[in-house]
Amino acid sequence: MIWVMAMNDFNNRKRHAQYIKDFNRTVGYYVANFLFKYSSITANQLTFFRIVIGMIAGVLWTEYFSVSYGILIGGILLQLSSTLDAADGDLAALRGRSKRGAWLDTQTDLSLLLFVFLCLSFRYAFNQPYDMILISNFLSIDKNIFSYISIILIMYSFALMLLLKIVFNQRGSVKILGEEFQKQYNKNNTNSSSSKSILTQIKLQISPSPSFYYPVLFIFSIFDYIFYSIIFLSLYLTFTIMYVQIKTYIHCIKLDKS
Repeated sequence: MIWVMAMNDFNNRKRHAQYIKDFNRTVGYYVANFLFKYSSITANQLTFFRIVIGMIAGVLWTEYFSVSYGILIGGILLQLSSTLDAADGDLAALRGRSKRGAWLDTQTDLSLLLFVFLCLSFRYAFNQPYDMILISNFLSIDKNIFSYISIILIMYSFALMLLLKIVFNQRGSVKILGEEFQKQYNKNNTNSSSSKSILTQIKLQISPSPSFYYPVLFIFSIFDYIFYSIIFLSLYLTFTIMYVQIKTYIHCIKLDKS
């Protein structure tokens, strides 16, 4: 009986077609319910906890402090911060939402990413870890010059993340393309999970979001190749923005002809 009730409770949770977001929401659902039943922790306090562990992850990644497995621990903390993102929203729904909490939650992800990338800039500017040295030697670039290139590339990646947040904000598209574009966009994002198209599923699962960025950084941190993740993200985000803009432009041409 208890197992049946637990399964019904599990099936009623918020779902998402992107697997990593669905995983985060599933874990967040149980964390929020546990905290609601057995503690007095509020959603805002949980959000501040996310900020703290995210900042600790960034500090560990600077390698300023000699911590054994600091890069790996930082990656785990960063992923934990991402997983708890859904928990504070569910906890707010249980205890009562607030304008302050809603604002804090929306600003946390990009703010943490900015802080982590600033810490990475510090790391590659002063410490010159071996993953950067390997690339600079391979490209025959002086290590000091490559330090500046690394910082530029890291900030470029974050700028692309910020730009993608603006690009995927559909308000501007609605003004140009009309409400039908918004309806089609929403339909594609809610029904993609039922699509049998492999290409559609791939596009959905790797769609840019902090929920996607954090696991990428975490996976590369396991092997202590953080800089390779920055190169991957910069290329990936560049081509994603180009794809979105070209796709939207083609849609504009079709609307002009109709």
